[in-house]
Amino acid sequence: MIRPGWLIFFGLILPGSLSAQSLPVKSGEHGDFTRIVVTIPDGASWSLARGQEPRTYRLDVGADGISFDTSTVFNRIDRSRISALNAEPGGSNLRFELSCDCVATGFLHQEDMVVVDVRQGSEPTDADASDPKSTGLSFGANALSEIRLGSAPGIGPMQRMNALLPSFLSEQFHADDQPGIVPAESTLEFERDLAEQLASAATGGLLRAALRPVPAGKPHDLEDDMGRETHHREGSDMRSIQDSLEAAWSSDDPTNPEARIRIGGQACVDDDQLDFNSWGEDDALDTLIPSLRVKLYGEFDRIDETALKEIARAYVRIGFGAEARAILELDAESGDRVITALAGMVDGLPDGSGVFAGQTACDGRAALWSLLGSRELPNATPINVPAILRTFEELPLLLRNLIGPELSTRFAREGDVNAARSVLARLERATGDMTEDMILGRARVDRIDGAVDEARHVLNEIAGKDGPNAVEATIESIELSSENGSDIPPRMVELTAAYATELRQTDEGPKMWLAHARALLSNRRYDEAFASIDSSRDIPPEVLESALGEAMSAVSRIGDDVSFLKRIVGRGPSRGLPPETVISIADRLIALGMPEQAERWLTETGISTASRPYRMSKARTLVALAKPEEAEIALIGLQGDDVLQLRAEARRQMGDFSYVQTAYERLGQEDGARSAAWLAGDWPTVANGEAGALSSAAALAESEDAVFADARPSLQLAETIAGESSQTRATLEELLATTQLTDQ
Repeated sequence: MIRPGWLIFFGLILPGSLSAQSLPVKSGEHGDFTRIVVTIPDGASWSLARGQEPRTYRLDVGADGISFDTSTVFNRIDRSRISALNAEPGGSNLRFELSCDCVATGFLHQEDMVVVDVRQGSEPTDADASDPKSTGLSFGANALSEIRLGSAPGIGPMQRMNALLPSFLSEQFHADDQPGIVPAESTLEFERDLAEQLASAATGGLLRAALRPVPAGKPHDLEDDMGRETHHREGSDMRSIQDSLEAAWSSDDPTNPEARIRIGGQACVDDDQLDFNSWGEDDALDTLIPSLRVKLYGEFDRIDETALKEIARAYVRIGFGAEARAILELDAESGDRVITALAGMVDGLPDGSGVFAGQTACDGRAALWSLLGSRELPNATPINVPAILRTFEELPLLLRNLIGPELSTRFAREGDVNAARSVLARLERATGDMTEDMILGRARVDRIDGAVDEARHVLNEIAGKDGPNAVEATIESIELSSENGSDIPPRMVELTAAYATELRQTDEGPKMWLAHARALLSNRRYDEAFASIDSSRDIPPEVLESALGEAMSAVSRIGDDVSFLKRIVGRGPSRGLPPETVISIADRLIALGMPEQAERWLTETGISTASRPYRMSKARTLVALAKPEEAEIALIGLQGDDVLQLRAEARRQMGDFSYVQTAYERLGQEDGARSAAWLAGDWPTVANGEAGALSSAAALAESEDAVFADARPSLQLAETIAGESSQTRATLEELLATTQLTDQ
């Protein structure tokens, strides 16, 4: 007999045998298509095919004992193309439900990542549908010899564009921008030109290639501080340069150092450059640094570069980042970029120079500083969690205390809450205490993890104390309440007002002023909020612009009609507002019967006119203005039930009731379809519908048509008319009562 203890032993050694392997599912928006990335087991086959229902696809993975983690899919994408992504319980397939007339195509990347792109396009024809391989792609161990049928026949994997070069495709090449389709000749010519330009730039010294080899890492499992087993994050093992480039291209911020493409390879900062324990002791301020300062200036007052570097390292080791940067500025030309970046990060600054950019997957110490120095990583960036935790454990305790809470927050923001909590637990064990910094860090993790009430309670407690974190806790508490539409206690509103006055001329002043404005808006004190925005001339313009945008958004979403009209119509359109705020304002103006004002906001605020939300709002405005033809033009190329609803309203104004009837039938709106059929004179449809005044009247009209079709004056005709007069009168009375107009 195998006893329970042995079962636990085998469960620890063979976790995969007792639980399903969870495959992470990542997502990202890429302009004209939405991308889903699924990491599959090595050697597993896969296939992507249309589902049996319209607008559905099914991704099958040929592996046993797997599940799909789709928990964060819709954090980075909206539902304009993919409305749902569901995994069958206990199955090995993923079901895509599309919300547009789109097609899904897939390809295998780096042998273990299935990439599915969903973009606008028509479904394959019925002829293609007869060939299962024409609706998707499949690869397995025999991919090199696979025979492909359908629209792109051939043998083996289909040719794709060079993954190391960016793709700049105009509208005429969109049809070619599909996995398996050879790119147009002009695209290939562009790639060759780009490669030649890069080579010329490198030869001329304008680019410097990173030639150091990429260290190979291994996936690790992590045991969290509760003794539970967790698996390494997707991509904790080192990926190739192709992954790094793809992650960089997915970033929307060109100034983000994490999104900079490095020509020639990805390099990790060497571990010997990050050996903090060799840079002195905790008492360096009293011992090592004074002795090094004596050596700083040599003969002819020349700076000793070695002494300067050692002093800077000693300062960084004890967390004196500003002092380290000041020392390095004495000899800026020969300064060490790695130490300069570290000096900023120990003070909570980002790695603005990009020294550690793209190194979160490194197997050495650089991974920690790469994560800490970033503010937001590109989608699907691999993070080597074990390497980061290992590096954190070996740091001097002073540095762990200093960077631990921020490192925990960075993990949480990247979606790894287990690692975030692990950092704080390790720090608490090392110090034997739970400091206020750790408590604040835990509240931030709770906030990101969705534990809003717990986070708010802790933040309010810290804010109410006279401590070093009171200001930050106050700001974050107001942000949290504002994000969740919660009222803010009057005490907190008064506290933000006091802080805003006290810190007016400090670096924290603008942040606290914005927090006070948000507190007023959350409590619907619009007059005070707008008065503060209009009178605060010493607040930076970008902060004022952000506050005005939030104020406009709040009054349009939750303000009463009087407050809305006073602040929106009274002020008129303002430039620089977020597009979603402008559209929200326009839609509410339409609902209040002011389409002319809505049109002003849409045209005079300078927002992009190409987005789907703008075009939908513009069409709603034009329908409200009784301009159906222009509304139809605004909707050209858009698909979806909401678009069909708008088109039906426009066609109703045009008098095309047959189209309206068909549209409402597709939308499942029976009353609207019956009303349109009545106006179109479709008596059989109305007569066969739900019993009521309209159906009775339609039946009467149809029967009268039949009676008088070939009728000749006769006694029988007179008797028929007389016999039906009573029923006809009752039907007409019911119809008049049903369609009677009210005084409103």
